[in-house]
Amino acid sequence: ASATVTILPPHPVSIAYLRSLDNTSTWQTTDTATLYTITGVITCLTNLNSGQSSYYIQDDTGGINLFVGGTTTFRPLMGDIVVATGTLSTYNNNLEIMSSPSSVYQIHNIIGHSSILPAPIVFSLELTNNLALMETNLEGKIVMLTNIYFLDQNPTGSSGTANTTVTATNSSGEPIMVYFPTYQNQDVRGRVKPPFAWT
Repeated sequence: ASATVTILPPHPVSIAYLRSLDNTSTWQTTDTATLYTITGVITCLTNLNSGQSSYYIQDDTGGINLFVGGTTTFRPLMGDIVVATGTLSTYNNNLEIMSSPSSVYQIHNIIGHSSILPAPIVFSLELTNNLALMETNLEGKIVMLTNIYFLDQNPTGSSGTANTTVTATNSSGEPIMVYFPTYQNQDVRGRVKPPFAWT
C-alpha cells in the first residue's frame, strides 16, 4: 500500500534549553543523538581550534560552543549570526553542539551580522563555588571581571603567551586564575598587564 512520509526538520531550541538537558550530577550531556537547531551570534574573536572550527555562540538565553568538525572553511567572524543544526557533546566538561559537514541533516550557515554583541555578565569570584550556576547560566557566555589587580605579577610584564595562567585578585584579595589558552587570546596576547585595578 502507498504511504506518505513527512520529514520534519529539527525543532529550533534555545541554548538554555540545551543546557537544561545536562545530567545535574555529572554536568555531562545525556543525549548525543537528537538533532537540535540553534541561532545565535558568534562571540569569539578567532577560531578556537587549530584545524577544525570551534566558536562560542550566544543567544538571549545562554552560550555554547559550536564545533564544526572536519572543515577548515567555516570561519565566521565575531558578530556573525549563525544558524546551526547538530547533536550535543561534552568536551573537557564543556557543553557543545557538533555539526558535521558530512551529514546532510546537520547545517551551519551565516545568516547575518550584528554590530552589537551580548552584554557581558559581571563575574563575581564567589560564583566559582556554585557549580550549577556556572554550568547553566554562565558557561559559554561573555563575562567581565571588574576591579581586578595583577599585583602579584610583574606589573610591567606581558599578559602572557599561549597556555599561560595569570593569578589576579579583587579588592578583597580573593584570587582568581585567568588562563590564556593557545587560540582564544589573540586580542590580549603580549599586552602589558596594568599596575592598577582593571576591568
